[in-house]
Amino acid sequence: MIEHRGKNQGGFLKEAGLLYWKSPNLGADNRSAFSVMPAGIRYATGLFHCLGSHGYFWTTTEYDAKNVMTRRIYYDSKDVSRSWYFKEDSLSIRCIKN
Repeated sequence: MIEHRGKNQGGFLKEAGLLYWKSPNLGADNRSAFSVMPAGIRYATGLFHCLGSHGYFWTTTEYDAKNVMTRRIYYDSKDVSRSWYFKEDSLSIRCIKN
């Protein structure tokens, strides 16, 4: 994921406006041109969650054989947060060229 120093890291990454994001889409200006979309998450059970309000992305950091660190971007926050999810869940992937 693109790293920005300082405040509004999530806003730099989010698609601006409310066409795809739930209101208020705080801080979204897409300055990075990364254009995060709120695709939510699909659990292994088939249940979709947070479509329109959250963008979840896999990282390469594994906790153990079943869990991987993710990055999350919310409609009501300017930050990027992290958490652990099961590898069997479905999250977004973004390939970045160095």
